Amino acid sequence: QGTLGGIAGAFLSSLLFMLLVTAWLNPASHLALWNKAGLLWQSWVILALGSIAALSFEFVSHEGLLDDNLTIPVGSGAVMTLLLSLFHQEPLMAYFFSFVDLFARISS
Repeated sequence: QGTLGGIAGAFLSSLLFMLLVTAWLNPASHLALWNKAGLLWQSWVILALGSIAALSFEFVSHEGLLDDNLTIPVGSGAVMTLLLSLFHQEPLMAYFFSFVDLFARISS
């Protein structure tokens, strides 16, 4: 029961965030949940699998080997980024700043 509740909580909180993202982003963005053509199934699958991944990483950290404050967000975020890259056939590094861009943004 706790696992299903955790997955549902993670899914609903992610859904709320993605609804806000969809409302503010360009509808052509692949981060949106829908556009003029209809629902974007890839985003919904990423939400569902990201929620399941969050609880999977919680099980790993439950044994006391790693801190769950680190494993859950980093692990589920990595899974969702990898899925986003695979679904949209873009290089994984397209979702990250290069060090040059990062330092330029920090210094400005």
